[in-house]
Amino acid sequence: IDLNRDTMSSKKLQRLNIDKILLQRCANNKIYTCGDILSKSEIELLAILDLPISLIKSVLLTVSFAICPISTTVLEKRNGKREDHHLQTNIELLDMYLRGGIPSGSVTELVGSNGVGKTQMCHMLCVHALLPSSPSYGGSVLYLDTDSVFSAPRIMEIAKNIEPEYYEGEENNEHVVELIRNIFIFDKFAGSQDLLHKME
Repeated sequence: IDLNRDTMSSKKLQRLNIDKILLQRCANNKIYTCGDILSKSEIELLAILDLPISLIKSVLLTVSFAICPISTTVLEKRNGKREDHHLQTNIELLDMYLRGGIPSGSVTELVGSNGVGKTQMCHMLCVHALLPSSPSYGGSVLYLDTDSVFSAPRIMEIAKNIEPEYYEGEENNEHVVELIRNIFIFDKFAGSQDLLHKME
């Protein structure tokens, strides 16, 4: 989430169901919006607000749920029931804040400063989405590589570390090929229309 661009991040904390004492402590420290609180780490919030970690985690969860609405597909709307399909990041706290992980069947943009791990996260998500133990196994991944940093060797390395019995050794080369065959990379496109044309 790019907290500077996301309109939900400007939602005022006082509009949420948050304890008044906590709201006052936030206001005293110039924390007024969801974006203000989510731009700080748990450790920063502990130091600033001087509250128990359990309360900090509870507030972060409340704020995350307020700005991260549950995604719904047109099919779910038509059928009148919601299907819960998320790709877990295997980062427990992040999965909790994202309501189970990254919604499948959607576009997710990772935004952050250089060196924070965006590329590593994308590589790991590619592998996790295609693992035999994943609910999305048998599907494919579309990787939009705007910086031309995609690394097939890194994908293989991650896969071998996560499930060595399935990807390690020459006897498992067909599994590695299957994994790589199901990742589609777009690294040169002139904008959304060009991307849609290539996806067709």
